[in-house]
Amino acid sequence: MKRFLTFLLFLTSLVAQAGVVFEQPHAGSGSLLTSSRYQPNGTDYDQFVWDSFSVPTAQAVTEIRWRGGYDPQMAYWGGNIVNFRVSIYESTPGLSQPHLGPGYPGTPATLVAYDTGNKAGETSAGVFGGVEMFDYHFVLPKVFQAQAGKEYWVQIEAEFTGGLPYWGFAAGTGNGYYVRRIASQADFYFQKPPGDAAFSIVTTDGPTYTIAASESPVGSGTITNTGLYPNNSAAPLIATPNAGYAFVNWTDNGTVVSTAPNFTFTVTGNRTLVANFTSGSSITTTAAPLTGGTTNGDGSFSNGSTRTVEAVPSPNYTFVNWTENGVPVSVSAFYTFTVAANRNLVANFTPTATNLGIVFSLPPTTSGTILPSAFLFPDGIDGECYAFEKFSTTATQDITDVRWRGGFDPSFFVPANPVVEFVIKFYASTYGGAYVDLASPVLMKVTLSGNASQTPAGVAGGVQMYDYHATLPSSFHAVAGTTYWIQIEASQAIYPLNWGFASGAGGDGSHFRKTAGAPYTNRTGDLAITLSAATPTNYAIAATSSSVAGGSVAGSGTYALNETATLSATAKPGYAFVNWTDGGVAVSASALYQFPATANRTLVANFQPTYQLTLTSSSLTMGTVAGAGTYGIGTNVTATATAKPGYVFVHWTDGGTPVSKSPSYTFTLLASRNLLANFAVGFTVAASSSFAPGGTVSGAGGYATGGTATLFATPAVGYQFTGWTEGVIVVIASNSFSFNATSNRALIANFVPIVGITNATPGSIVFAWPDSATGWVLQESTDLGAASWTASTLPVTTSGGQNKVSIPNPTGSRFFRLSHP
Repeated sequence: MKRFLTFLLFLTSLVAQAGVVFEQPHAGSGSLLTSSRYQPNGTDYDQFVWDSFSVPTAQAVTEIRWRGGYDPQMAYWGGNIVNFRVSIYESTPGLSQPHLGPGYPGTPATLVAYDTGNKAGETSAGVFGGVEMFDYHFVLPKVFQAQAGKEYWVQIEAEFTGGLPYWGFAAGTGNGYYVRRIASQADFYFQKPPGDAAFSIVTTDGPTYTIAASESPVGSGTITNTGLYPNNSAAPLIATPNAGYAFVNWTDNGTVVSTAPNFTFTVTGNRTLVANFTSGSSITTTAAPLTGGTTNGDGSFSNGSTRTVEAVPSPNYTFVNWTENGVPVSVSAFYTFTVAANRNLVANFTPTATNLGIVFSLPPTTSGTILPSAFLFPDGIDGECYAFEKFSTTATQDITDVRWRGGFDPSFFVPANPVVEFVIKFYASTYGGAYVDLASPVLMKVTLSGNASQTPAGVAGGVQMYDYHATLPSSFHAVAGTTYWIQIEASQAIYPLNWGFASGAGGDGSHFRKTAGAPYTNRTGDLAITLSAATPTNYAIAATSSSVAGGSVAGSGTYALNETATLSATAKPGYAFVNWTDGGVAVSASALYQFPATANRTLVANFQPTYQLTLTSSSLTMGTVAGAGTYGIGTNVTATATAKPGYVFVHWTDGGTPVSKSPSYTFTLLASRNLLANFAVGFTVAASSSFAPGGTVSGAGGYATGGTATLFATPAVGYQFTGWTEGVIVVIASNSFSFNATSNRALIANFVPIVGITNATPGSIVFAWPDSATGWVLQESTDLGAASWTASTLPVTTSGGQNKVSIPNPTGSRFFRLSHP
């Protein structure tokens, strides 16, 4: 039977303000002044730019803005920006160039230096000369005090990972020159080429106040961060005592306002403060070794005052004592004394593990081969190598001790190029352990100042070899059977770099090498590395029950390494065993759980109450039931009733109360239940929807002969109910239909979509109906003649859950309907 929905339509007409105090605007070209570097140790492609600025009057600089872009010729090899380094330098006296300081590049003489930690609000500024440019900005965490007429230099470098650095400043309009540094073979070339970087210096437009401070007595200390500050900004004054003095307090007009040398306050007006000092001494503390722990209590303090220094051991170390000039002065981690003179105290630590056992080893061979793994701090060059070795342990271990052998490649003539630092890193693996997972964060990183107890280990293949050793500050937790990678890289003082591993034996004959400026590759040769862990003789295995009422456990005790531990769980009446868990993680569903003892473990046997589901048939002659039994609490159970020929299932009852008309009744068992399946001599009433998305029906099922059956039809949103039919006969238009069951019946609830008509815009008409009405076709006719109906050619669009047809500028008249076969 076709269903139609027909309608007639007559188609007729129907933040805080800021000010720029210095600016070198973009010149409008696509030129770039490269200023970027590769993380972590650089490449030969690194290049840095400095450009100068000055302000005619003293200013409190709060923000720096700049414009730049990416070299399109390098895009294929380019990496990803992860940070901008923003720095300000003084100008070299008598020279118009930045004062980098004698410690450059390791410790540059920056006045301020910040990391943005992101792309600094990168926003497209348009395409210039075929290059897309971007605007950037960074609000300084602390106000920079720019003096009137003084020349400063700003340096902004983009830091890249995963590819070559290729960001640069846009060319600006300024005094016509800037300074740049080019890396080449680890020698830094500085140039002063023509050009300008596009950037601006910004300060607040609001009121500013002068924060002044002086020391008392004169010459007793220094004060930093005085100057101009915007209203409501934070002024972080710092008082530092000179030799022979100690800080006392800050006063304002004689009133004490702080006893901390670092005094930060909100600026609301001009202030003149005094930092008061008295005679005092300097107390310095250090840890030995540096990985052994940390110390607290350094500073300058008044003579005659009492001071306590603290030693905090790392997890794998124990505090031994405090020494001064090698002489023990205290065995207490908290050492209290009266300040009378300058003191240099050393907190001594020792590794706690005494019963170390080797858990992985690639012992050194007699070969003189050197497998390079070194870099030049802080910026490297192409060709630097970082070597990785994979390892796994048969049992889960907490690795505390790392030993390795290496040497200096004699083919590189370097008179003296010692190792000044070692960096140890642990990585996860990828591709089934075949490669280092460099995309994920490092699992552990340890920096060892110095040469890791470098000890001569003899000559191999004409090369002097050395043994190295480190106790990790905290253990690396290696899970049994999991492949990890360890990287050990040496930081050397000068170029060329020549430190590397001795070759090891017993591995797969290869290691992974990461080379700056070149692809990552697997290389021939194992690295001579040994890993050790504390190996306890016995392990404590504890078993507990989640519920004493639910069941009991057995098998707790002390087991030797790799001895088989056997735990058993026994449920009590009314309960059932569920599983064993370790730290909340399920490890076994068997009540008898056996495993090798490789670590201390606490396991929980979980029990849950059980409930009885009892099912009964009202008449075994009329039907049967299935699904009865004992179940754990919260189990989803299904009670099934099956009527025999000539009978019908009516419903399930619980204590006489109907609970379901479905012969297959599924529910969550939260208590014991006794269900009765009711059968009768009767008939089956079937009910269905003519169109599933159009609506739902209820009331179908078995009914006793002569019983009242009631069916309900509920239209879905966007549909209307049009009546019940049986076969081709229309039975009733009401959505609620009740009748006596005297025969088997099959009824259909008929639903049709509702068509809405709107004037979306003046002079147009829109038809809309639910987009779930699949199969319904919009037809049109000029005269309602049966033969004149044709499918409409108007385009149908879908949005917001509606099919829509729009008729712009309608004229004349036409008939439309939705048709469904």
